[in-house]
Amino acid sequence: MGEHGLYDKRWIFEESFRMPLIMRWPGHIRPGVRSSAMVQELDYAPTFCDVAGVNTKENMNTFQGRSLTPLFKTGEHQDFKNRSLYYAFYENPGEHNAPRHDGLRTDRYTLSYIWTSDEWMLFDNQKDPAQMHNVINKPEYAETVKELKALYGKLRKDYQVPEGFPGATGKLAVKPQWDCAPSRD
Repeated sequence: MGEHGLYDKRWIFEESFRMPLIMRWPGHIRPGVRSSAMVQELDYAPTFCDVAGVNTKENMNTFQGRSLTPLFKTGEHQDFKNRSLYYAFYENPGEHNAPRHDGLRTDRYTLSYIWTSDEWMLFDNQKDPAQMHNVINKPEYAETVKELKALYGKLRKDYQVPEGFPGATGKLAVKPQWDCAPSRD
């Protein structure tokens, strides 16, 4: 809290985006194994299904994440090499008042689009791990920006993000469907 002059953990900045994940499962996860693989919360459900033995194609195709079980032995696995993560925050206006933004995180870069100000941010996490210098307009990053924006579009398509979401102003462009209760019709 307070990093980048902000009081919120809803940003794509490293201080908010990174969280430790500690797992223990005697006989399955070797003690002391560490992983640098980028994972996200949407990987938990496929992992639980995999561990429970209900990892049928039908079940696993309902998830956008990946099972973490391949990481249990060594902390590394081909499925997690060069993985890019998509992130979106859309609760503005809202209690926390962080602007609507989305973006991606690769092993080296963080690219983000701030919908409320129509602004792009790019951080080279290798050269600037504190993410203090937005390099989006630096000529030496022009090709990287082009590649990352293409990847951003691909991830939005892969995750079936609706056009115009998370939206720039007013109400959300598309209202998320949170209500999973059966219809009473």
